[in-house]
Amino acid sequence: MMIRPPLAFIQMALSASPSAAAAAAQRIHHHASNLRTASLPSSALRQQAEEAMKATTPPKRHASIISENTTVENDTNKPMPEPLLPPKRVLIVRHGQAQHNPRAEAAREAGCAFDEFLRLMELDDAHDAELTDLGENQAQTARERYALSDVELVVSSPLSRALRTADLVHPPSESSESAKRRRIAIEHFREINGKLLNAQRRPRSDLVQKFPHWCFQAIPELDESWTEELESREDCSERGYRGLLWVLQQPEQNVLLVGHVVF
Repeated sequence: MMIRPPLAFIQMALSASPSAAAAAAQRIHHHASNLRTASLPSSALRQQAEEAMKATTPPKRHASIISENTTVENDTNKPMPEPLLPPKRVLIVRHGQAQHNPRAEAAREAGCAFDEFLRLMELDDAHDAELTDLGENQAQTARERYALSDVELVVSSPLSRALRTADLVHPPSESSESAKRRRIAIEHFREINGKLLNAQRRPRSDLVQKFPHWCFQAIPELDESWTEELESREDCSERGYRGLLWVLQQPEQNVLLVGHVVF
């Protein structure tokens, strides 16, 4: 039985302006949807991203003097280009196999319908599901495969399987240099929410005890967003898109982001 390893790829967002950052985030999501069956953003977000992509083309430079007979265009009344954000390298990793994944993912590999996939997920459901032994091995393999020594910021879904994967892919260290690296859990990158217990996170106080080296200040104590109805793929994509914009706006240039197939 073939189980896919955690999804991992690198996306460069070079010197993007704030509006162009939206395009970079959209391209990240587009690559993810090609590699796995992740949903695309809403049509409005796609249109916004397409418009933002145009901003990635650098403006033409106007020489002050070309020749004595050349008329120089006056740019003084044109709006100034947006300030550029620092270059950024983002490595996105999907969590390793978790308790609720084996049967459902095997069926999906065989081409089952989404309803059957969801049924199998429900049969094997577990609250805030943990990694399996295979999932732990997958995360360790990802650590060996990718160069992560320059990671400055680690961002994760607040679900245990993602946090554990992040710790295995890029372990926390007691060294003074490693202590400077931020490890932040934010809600934007959690699993598609609702219906399944594996998508329901633990209280923040429990997470603080379980993962004391992580910052959970950005999430409330209780999981207020989980409902008995499954979140729409459009809403899930939109919050993931907002989360990617947040990542691109952080000062760190090398980021490890751990999430889910759909976030």
